[in-house]
Amino acid sequence: FPSKQPRIGDRVYFINRSRDIILHMYDDRGLDVIAPQIDDLRPIYEAHKTWVLDHDRRSINELFANAE
Repeated sequence: FPSKQPRIGDRVYFINRSRDIILHMYDDRGLDVIAPQIDDLRPIYEAHKTWVLDHDRRSINELFANAE
């Protein structure tokens, strides 16, 4: 968030060890959600799939469709 003060000048990761999920907030446009197994991400995907960026939507939708 370059226009915000104070700001963090490094990468920020939130790690949820009990759910094996990492959130990487890369800028004011969004974040990456990372997990070792696709099934760990499925509830988040189902609840928020409309938030997926347009340029990533096709590949992410295919990833979850192929994992069923």
